[in-house]
Amino acid sequence: MRHLRGTQDFSLPILINLILITSFKHVECLDICVSKDGPSDGFYEVSSGTIHVDEGSSLFLQCVSEHHYSSNNSLVWTVSTKAWESSLWMNPSEMGLIEVSNYSEDVFTSTLYINSTGAKDVGSYR
Repeated sequence: MRHLRGTQDFSLPILINLILITSFKHVECLDICVSKDGPSDGFYEVSSGTIHVDEGSSLFLQCVSEHHYSSNNSLVWTVSTKAWESSLWMNPSEMGLIEVSNYSEDVFTSTLYINSTGAKDVGSYR
C-alpha cells in the first residue's frame, strides 16, 4: 500500500447535474455546487466538471431541489469512489449527508460531505 505524504492535489470529476426523479415519469437534472469552506458557506458552480482538492481538506457537494414536495420528487446521489465502495460513507466522521427540508418553501437541500479528502475519494459524484 502506498502512503501519500504532504499536500497532494486531487482532481475529482463531478457531473454538473444531479438526477431528480419525479414520480417515475419525469427526470430532471439539478446543478451540483461545491464548497471547501463548510456545509453552509462558499458554494459555487463548477463549469468544467472537475475540481482540484488538497489532500486532507474538506469538500462539500450540494444540491438544492425546489418544488420538491409539491412535485413528489426524490433526490438520488450516485457516487463512484473507493471510499464509497468501502462503506466509509456509513462513518459520519469520514463522509456523509446533511439533508435539510423546508416544507413551507417546498425546498429540499442535500449536502454530501467528505471531512478529509484523499486518493480514496477520487471518482465521480452525480
